[in-house]
Amino acid sequence: MGAKSISVLLVDDHPMAIAGVRQMIETDADIQVVGEAMCAAEAMTQLAIRHVDVALVDIDLPDENGLALLQHIKRMAPHTAVVILSTYGEEMYALRALKAGADGYLTKSVSLSGLIHAVRKVAGGGKQFSNFLNDLLVRQVQRGEIAGKNALTPREFDIMMQIVAGESIGAIAARLDRSPKTVSTHRARLLEKLHLHSNAQLARYAIEQGLVGPAPRK
Repeated sequence: MGAKSISVLLVDDHPMAIAGVRQMIETDADIQVVGEAMCAAEAMTQLAIRHVDVALVDIDLPDENGLALLQHIKRMAPHTAVVILSTYGEEMYALRALKAGADGYLTKSVSLSGLIHAVRKVAGGGKQFSNFLNDLLVRQVQRGEIAGKNALTPREFDIMMQIVAGESIGAIAARLDRSPKTVSTHRARLLEKLHLHSNAQLARYAIEQGLVGPAPRK
């Protein structure tokens, strides 16, 4: 009898991206894609009905940030290794993913061999982060430079991104099932950490950090 195959869940809101990753992964006979999800809610439903060894999760999802989903997965299915697979470079999100509990971070330009290696490594209990992140983390810890967006909690970061997307405090509260007062408190804390004073400054900061693109001109 052969070794047990590694089960993988793909979470991305672009069907072509899911199809491409599935095609890459399934070149390895010992890795099997057992589910696909185009949003965080679908991903949690998939995890509730089947065992998943590795979840490959995109950052940009229509209903929730991928880093917030990462935390949900770790609470609901702690046996599942989570790798963020994103178009964003490591300098944007990798450190935040690590702090949120990710087992790895890959960009979508990863090679076939790199993807297969990462899936196998995290399924076996390892971590898959590049030397770039290792060097960055060491420098920041040594110099006490973990600040800015990297100092935000995952919840604060998620709320920041929703504010930047134009969501109101009330809408964010409803989406997170929290009171508007709680969301306002998170907003105040994240603004303080970033040394900002308004939503307009927050939007400008997000653009300067490469977290979002500039608003299109009318």
